[in-house]
Amino acid sequence: MDSAPHVQLKEVGPKLVPFFKAVLVYFVVLPSTEAEGPSWIGVLVKVLPVLSLVLFVLLQEGIIGLSLGDECWFSRRVLLALALSALADALLVWPSLFLSGMAVFGAAHLLYINAFGFTPLRPVLGLGLYALSAWAMTFLVPGLKGPMTLGVPLYTVVLVTMLWRAVAHRQPRRPRWVSLCPSIGGLLFAVSDALIGFHMFHNPIPHSQVLIMATYYAAQLGMALSVVGSSVPGDGAEAKALEDESPDLTATSIPQH
Repeated sequence: MDSAPHVQLKEVGPKLVPFFKAVLVYFVVLPSTEAEGPSWIGVLVKVLPVLSLVLFVLLQEGIIGLSLGDECWFSRRVLLALALSALADALLVWPSLFLSGMAVFGAAHLLYINAFGFTPLRPVLGLGLYALSAWAMTFLVPGLKGPMTLGVPLYTVVLVTMLWRAVAHRQPRRPRWVSLCPSIGGLLFAVSDALIGFHMFHNPIPHSQVLIMATYYAAQLGMALSVVGSSVPGDGAEAKALEDESPDLTATSIPQH
């Protein structure tokens, strides 16, 4: 759009330096943390990248704006979702807390869903994603036992709903690269959780932890970048107006993060 704010990657890049450093530290330390088993050092190293994204959102939007500004409602939800994700990451360090971690990740996805909204609806997209996830679940169900029999399918429904709304979400008045961030983040989140699901409940995947965490951190980066330009005055009103005028109805698991 002609009125889109001129936001360049170079303007947000310096605020992401702590995130990239934290990710690098995680992958350097990963072999030793895996060998030693669950530890508080492992927790710290694992959650630092997502906490760095919480810091990014705070720097991008400002603490006062996030606390008081009505225009920051979207960013507040993304911030809370990132914070809950960090908590879930910590819980999942201990295998005995897997269900608790999955539940907290589900709550984070609900916040993302609330942020992205349901306009435009794009039901064909949603039906396609639910059908694809139902097919994928047929491979996992035989490996589910006890509480996982219910917990994994329920989490999958929430995850796929988040993916649907992330891809369908529209962001007027923002640079195109920002508009693509929720879609990329949602897709990578689904890939990461699918890797977890197949690794745990179907067949072990070589180098699974590296693949899972690389896609997961990239997914959360996409979610965090979706706040860029979100607090521009009038953005929310224009988005709603555009959605009301032209709704698009034609467009075609499981964390151990």
